[in-house]
Amino acid sequence: MWPAARGRGLTSGFFAGGGARLSSATGLPAERDRPRVISPHRPPRAEEPPGTFILKALPATDDPSQTLIPAAAGAGYGVNAKAKNPELALRFVNFVMSPEGMNLFVKKQGGLPSLPDTGFAVDPSLTELSRFIRANRTVPFMDQRWPNAKVQQTMLSGLQEIFSGQSTLRSLLKDMDSDYQAGS
Repeated sequence: MWPAARGRGLTSGFFAGGGARLSSATGLPAERDRPRVISPHRPPRAEEPPGTFILKALPATDDPSQTLIPAAAGAGYGVNAKAKNPELALRFVNFVMSPEGMNLFVKKQGGLPSLPDTGFAVDPSLTELSRFIRANRTVPFMDQRWPNAKVQQTMLSGLQEIFSGQSTLRSLLKDMDSDYQAGS
């Protein structure tokens, strides 16, 4: 286990109301009830079942006060020194970082503003995450502290190999540990 996560309550979950009918033959969702991508940030489509999404921290220990939740800024902006129109690019960056631009961006994206006091009304699905951020009970996502990009590349390709039956979890973790130990 990586040092940043060792002994910490680092779990979260995304829940949707409602249920799904499973096929008795396969144990998978029946065709008419198969999982679909449903977003809390747009009206449901006619074929989508109604549901309410909320982000909840899942306690990782018997002490809820030790539970942390991964959170991080989703993007950074800058202007390339060789941009064809650096003034326009800088105006865009300034707009995105303004309260008006940030609120528009996070409303469309489905996130939280990175700056306080923008007047943004938090989507109810993100209320708990917002509370954890205000209480300083967040940690970076694990890959943000990995010493090199190879660890994540190994994880992503290894997961594909596990799902296709070409590898095992034990093998993937061994390979990731090796990449992690290699450092930067």
